[in-house]
Amino acid sequence: MTKNNIALPLAIAVMSSLPAAAGTSPQAVITGSVKQPVRILCEQSPEAAKMGRYLRDFLKARHCPATVVLKGTLIPDSQATQMVLATPGSLPSLASEVSVPKFAKAARDEAFVLDVRAGKTSSTLLLIGKSPAGLRAAASRFVCKLANNGKQLSIDSGREQVDPFIKRRLIFVGDPARRQVPFGSPFKDADYETWSEARIRAYPELFWQFGFNGLQAGEYRGYGSVPDSDMPRIRKALQTLYKGAGDYDLFRSMFIWGDCLFDEGVTYSWNNGTERKIMRLYQKDIARDFGPLIDHFIIHVGDPGGCSRDGCDLYKTPQDLTTSMLEQFRRYNPKMIGTLSTWANSYFWRKSPVKLDMSNYGPMFPDMVAQKEFNEPIPSGAKFMDDHFLPMDVGIAMNRSYNEQQADMIRSHNRPASIWSWYIGDNEMLNTYWFTMQHTNNMLSAMPDKAREQIDWETHDLCWHGWPNIISAYVGSQKLWNPRRPLIDIEREFCVASFGPQNAEAVLGLYHAVESGWTQPIPTPEKWGTPEHNAYLTQVLQKASSIKFPPNWKSNFAFPVPAQKYVELLTARVKLIRAVSQAQLALDSLRKRHGITKSNRAQTLYFKAEDSRGGEVAAARNYEISMPLQPGHTLGVSFNAIRDFQKAGIVSFGNPGCGMTLSLYDKQGGKLLAQKVFTSLPAEQWITLDTDQPAGGYYLEVSDPTGVPTGVYGSAVAKEGVTVYTNGQAVPSEPAELMQLKRKLIEELPNLPIDPMWKMDRSIANPGFTVPTFAEMIERM
Repeated sequence: MTKNNIALPLAIAVMSSLPAAAGTSPQAVITGSVKQPVRILCEQSPEAAKMGRYLRDFLKARHCPATVVLKGTLIPDSQATQMVLATPGSLPSLASEVSVPKFAKAARDEAFVLDVRAGKTSSTLLLIGKSPAGLRAAASRFVCKLANNGKQLSIDSGREQVDPFIKRRLIFVGDPARRQVPFGSPFKDADYETWSEARIRAYPELFWQFGFNGLQAGEYRGYGSVPDSDMPRIRKALQTLYKGAGDYDLFRSMFIWGDCLFDEGVTYSWNNGTERKIMRLYQKDIARDFGPLIDHFIIHVGDPGGCSRDGCDLYKTPQDLTTSMLEQFRRYNPKMIGTLSTWANSYFWRKSPVKLDMSNYGPMFPDMVAQKEFNEPIPSGAKFMDDHFLPMDVGIAMNRSYNEQQADMIRSHNRPASIWSWYIGDNEMLNTYWFTMQHTNNMLSAMPDKAREQIDWETHDLCWHGWPNIISAYVGSQKLWNPRRPLIDIEREFCVASFGPQNAEAVLGLYHAVESGWTQPIPTPEKWGTPEHNAYLTQVLQKASSIKFPPNWKSNFAFPVPAQKYVELLTARVKLIRAVSQAQLALDSLRKRHGITKSNRAQTLYFKAEDSRGGEVAAARNYEISMPLQPGHTLGVSFNAIRDFQKAGIVSFGNPGCGMTLSLYDKQGGKLLAQKVFTSLPAEQWITLDTDQPAGGYYLEVSDPTGVPTGVYGSAVAKEGVTVYTNGQAVPSEPAELMQLKRKLIEELPNLPIDPMWKMDRSIANPGFTVPTFAEMIERM
């Protein structure tokens, strides 16, 4: 593909696998009036007519009259823009003077040419698809490239010829807000299942515009506390989403928890007759209500499932489940396609006759990355990945990212290979914005050229809806089209199409200022908390103050909320990030003036005491400091229990073979009340003592570590009535002046509750799914 550089208000980059052509060309302006509307010439096919009508309505909504011409040819020297939608065979009848583009025999059906020719008074656009699917792709690409400044529509002149890298590119429309966000929260709108039917049905248009050609979603009713009374609403929402995907000819896929039917982590046994009947009824129910609406399903067993009762295992049983589900679905859709997921199920690969690389299981599953067991016996005389348990047309999906050895193994057994990605574009577990442009770029750019021929489909995750993190989904789609395309070109293109060329650079600055990846809620770069970084954030906000949308302006993309809302959310996040960075500078300056050395000195430990009903009578749950426990040393925390309690515990870390002793005293240095030795500590877990104590003061201590490393977690956040001890000595609290400054800085935080991290109490997010608020970040400094 080649491209001419055009003098636009903002340089717009296009998908490119070749260098840009030398020289410049005039800007291609889309002109149309009531008397001379844009002429959209379509070949005689239903798909071309459908795309012609779509583009006509798209242009009209942006104040550019257009008309569809089903029988006609290009008019020389037309005063209005002309667009041609055709496949190679019909192009000569519409534009005899245009040379017919050649598509490689191996090119996918979605391959297309978008040729933009700028004339003196009007422009000519050729949208040539190898097939009807190519016409759809070319139309969506036009939407991505068009610039609308409120006065005129324009597009880069030049020629793109594109063949997608990954055949099926699926957006996974996740529903974490179902369980993470309570009803009544101002952020519950991030749960698309609560939207109106019309809004849900319209949502897939956005993903088609982005360049996805498939949509995956799931009902997985055990995800969150879903009462039976809510299931009709949830099922209807998912059915409506699939219908909307069908409106844009998207490949429709369903994600299914294979053996966890009703509650997360509660498995049913396929090898238990009674439980199998329940599982079969569940499969029939799903197949009846979704079979006519979808093209594909994927069975997911590891994390949260994986029954090990009655002889069930993680190699054969998932295949049995998938085969049974396929049979049920094919009663309603004989063309149904199935896939078995290996997400969080490294056990599947233990049956491989040769050792395989398992690095794609990191960082979530470190034990799986280190798996050394392979060539394990397979029951029933079966061979690895043969058809004993699973039909050969059922594919295998790799965990999270491309793995060359696993892909080679799947393809060598003549099965379709795919990738079920997660924690690439979003973060399911913590409800705030996750901007993952760089992370997405790094993960998808790493795919080798051979992956194009190996991978049938790949997902990109989107968990929170109507939030500005939507840019990560755009990056994901475009990188699945072309993994080699520069990230900055994709980001800039998104900002032009989303917010107009006049605002693009300012919005791009906001996005870069908030990008933090998928693990940290806000970015803390090398110059964090310095005058330079604070000045940078101030400059970003100054540029953002110029963002304005002309009257009746319309974004190219069918966002579920106005583009203006994204700007407001981004601006609020930058203001709050700047306030926290400025607080860091102020606290560091105070410490320096008084000669105080900043250290990771814990003011609390991560502990709790509970009554017989599980109610907390004392607790400190902040933890950001890892505190290793050395032999011969102790770590402890004193606390006040407000009523009787029957359990006391602390969060520890370690590895198999690591251990420690947990003790409860009536006070530090006082009488021992309860004690237990723990000999095997996982990466992170509660270790607890069963006891029966009245309200009052107590001291909880860990000692006698075995194995390295092991320890507990602490926090720099002080808590009233709690004191940390190391080796029996109380850790001194922060100086009063420092504590006063922290309180002042917290009080001066900008009042921006539109940001989900402004407050994280139970009215905002359900317990267990929160992130530190901006105030808590300052407390922990």
